[in-house]
Amino acid sequence: MKIAATVSIAVLLLLAHTAAAATSTLPDLYKISQHKFSALYDPGNYNESALFLTEYNKERGAPDLLYYGTTSRCNFESATAGVDMAFFTMIGPNVDLEDLSAQTVLQDGDEWRYNTVPVYEGATYGLVESKSDTRSVVVFNVTSAGRCGSPVGIDYSVLFFDHIEEDSSSPGFDWNKRPSA
Repeated sequence: MKIAATVSIAVLLLLAHTAAAATSTLPDLYKISQHKFSALYDPGNYNESALFLTEYNKERGAPDLLYYGTTSRCNFESATAGVDMAFFTMIGPNVDLEDLSAQTVLQDGDEWRYNTVPVYEGATYGLVESKSDTRSVVVFNVTSAGRCGSPVGIDYSVLFFDHIEEDSSSPGFDWNKRPSA
């Protein structure tokens, strides 16, 4: 009986510690932060070209926003893979982040684009991501951008972030599969 009680207490403490650790790695909501992309993405090297919203994503090598391109065209991309999906929307030029909410991103966003948008100084974008183990809504202003490949600065705020602990999705998903009768 004492062994069962001791094991139960140990399991509860472990679960409490795990939950506290997961919560401490979540990003702060509604806080405006700055980020500088120093260089274009170089495969396998995210040090200067990526924004990670959490240490968890950084440890997995799963950036939330990536600065990439060629010498003539630069873009922001949500690094997706497998069943992940992300959509950007242009909210407008020079919109104050303080004036935005998750609802305004979804309702007032214009020109929804799958996974990528061009880099324009002064542009304000919304990003809605649904990845295999995280979901988020982020807004950001491009505060500085020179010619393609030069450093780019953004102000950003996380409006929603969810870390999904359990993988329970319907089997058989395929991006190209179509329904049948």
